[in-house]
This record gives sequence, structure tokens and C-alpha cells, in this order.
Amino acid sequence: MDFHHLRTFVAVAEEGNLTRASERLFTSQPAISAHIKALEEELGVTLFERTPRGMVLTRGGERLLAQARDALDALGRVSQTARSIQGKVLGTARIGLNTDSRYLRVPELHGGLAGEHPDLVLELIQNISGCIVEDIRGGRLEAGFFFGLPAAGDITTLKLREARLRIAAPAAWRDRVLDADWEALATLPWIFPTEQCPYIDLMRSLFPAGGPQPCKVVVASGESAMNTLVRSGAGLTLIREDEADEGLADGSLLLLEGHVYTLPLCFGYPARRAGDPLTRALVDAVRTTWNLEADVPAATDAV
Repeated sequence: MDFHHLRTFVAVAEEGNLTRASERLFTSQPAISAHIKALEEELGVTLFERTPRGMVLTRGGERLLAQARDALDALGRVSQTARSIQGKVLGTARIGLNTDSRYLRVPELHGGLAGEHPDLVLELIQNISGCIVEDIRGGRLEAGFFFGLPAAGDITTLKLREARLRIAAPAAWRDRVLDADWEALATLPWIFPTEQCPYIDLMRSLFPAGGPQPCKVVVASGESAMNTLVRSGAGLTLIREDEADEGLADGSLLLLEGHVYTLPLCFGYPARRAGDPLTRALVDAVRTTWNLEADVPAATDAV
């Protein structure tokens, strides 16, 4: 069975579209179609239904997808183990970044990996926490940083720190917000994160169903946009406490007293790949960078 055909099968299943699969694999759509056709003929199973919405897995395709992923992982482990025998970890590690690199200690992480594994290439991909978790789960990332804990135990996590979040408001609104109750705060404009950001659950907890609901004026997909908007006077929002320093210094924002919330910052990777040399190299480097005890096990428990 051809490795490339299996890889194509998994890519099409995850993307649901020949165009996106071809872009992901850096190959042409005719080649993608030929791989799928050859694999279907070899297996004697129709893997996909072609619909106006894209490529949809058949029941047979659904049953084979998990095994195809396992086979690709096994091939990857064989390759990585062979390289580790030679004392090398090679290839590309795709790592998701959910916030700024300095906060995640990416320069230190890269320095440690470059020193120990000079042939390993890091591909750093910025995204929202929820999307990073799904990309790790789907095999599009080897690992990643994210806020919160995954909702299933298929991703192993290392808890790095507790991020402190505060409610920030434009400094010009001082008289409107400092002594305001939740009902009054709800009438003011609020900048909300997207559904894929763990901040959303905290925001909703501030305004329980049945009580006053906030006046949502903007939905932003990144912390940078939320921070810029609150400093420009667009509304209130949740920001990391450490990111408020610049706005406090230049007088563009203020923090509401008595409102401090926390979210765990985690590093995660597929549990099924815990034994891969590449994964072990990443985990060792993260533990060193974040001064985590080597004998403290990573968590796979979901909350």
C-alpha cells in the first residue's frame, strides 16, 4: 500500500475538499483524485461520496480513517526512531501559537531546540486556541500552545502557567465604570472574542442567562485586536493583565478593580504520538524552557 495514497486519503477526509487537500499536500487536484481512485481500487471500498458540498466520507471511509491515521503515525515513528538511533531528530515540527511569542517563550524554546536538534525545523503557526486544539487533534500540527484544557483526553497537555485576565475599559470611561454594577456595565459597548477563543466562556459567565446581557459591538478573533480596540475607546473587554501595562502607562485604558480571572496556559500534543522522538524532543524543550519538573507527568485528563 502506497504511503502517499494513505496520506492523501487522510488529507481529503480532514479538509473535505480536493482543492484544500491539494494545497495542503502541495500537489495537483488530478494527482489527488488519482491517489484516491487507486486506493479505492486497492481496498475494494468506496471511500468518498462526491457531493456539491465537497468530499464526504462513506461509512467504509469513516471506519478506515482512524486506521489510516494510525498507519501514518506508525510510519512516522519508524522514521523518527531510525533517526534517533543515529542521534538525530529531523523534519519539521508545526507548532501552533495562540498568543505573542514573547509570552510563550518561543525564542528560548527555539534556542534550546536549535542547540539540541539543529536539523529540526520549527514551523510556527499563529491561531486561536480552539483552532489549535482541533489542528493538533486532526494531525495538522505536531503540537501547540493554547488557553484552557481540551474537552477530550486525546491530547496530552503540560500546564505552563495561570494567565491572569482583567476587565479593561477605555480610560476616558473612568466615571462610567469604576462604581458601576453589572447592570450598568451591560449597557456599555463590549468587545467579544470569537467562539474558538476560551475567553468566550469567561465573558459569558460574567452575564448569566436571565440577567442583564452585554451590548456586544465587536467580535474580534485575536487578543491584539481586542487590546487595540479597548485602548481606542471602542468598548470594554477581557485582556491579559500583563498586556495592560502599556495602556496603563500611556493612560489609554484602566482595569476594573476586584475582577481577576484565570485560565491555564498549556502546551499540548497528540496522546498517540507521546513516544515519537520528535514529540519527546519538543516536550523536553518545553519542560526546560518553562522550568517544569521532568518527573511531573503530562495530563491527559479532560475537564
